[in-house]
Amino acid sequence: MRTADHSSLEGSLYNLSAQGCSIRLTYGTLEVDDEVLFTNDKTKPWKGKIRWVAGPNVGVEFEHPFIAADFELIAHSNHNTQLARAA
Repeated sequence: MRTADHSSLEGSLYNLSAQGCSIRLTYGTLEVDDEVLFTNDKTKPWKGKIRWVAGPNVGVEFEHPFIAADFELIAHSNHNTQLARAA
């Protein structure tokens, strides 16, 4: 994934809930208060803010909680979800 500032982010989503998730980064770094943008081919893009960082693991609070239907789509397609720093 490429971000607006040409840096790359890669990672896996964990502990997905309607309010947020954890990400284990395999490439790139994020800091507390960074804004991130998630995209996939099944839902509208959604934003979140980094709330904690522990090594390669980060906690994200979503800008808006998910409705049940969108949450189910994301939960079943998180391997296709893209992550980038929000512009």
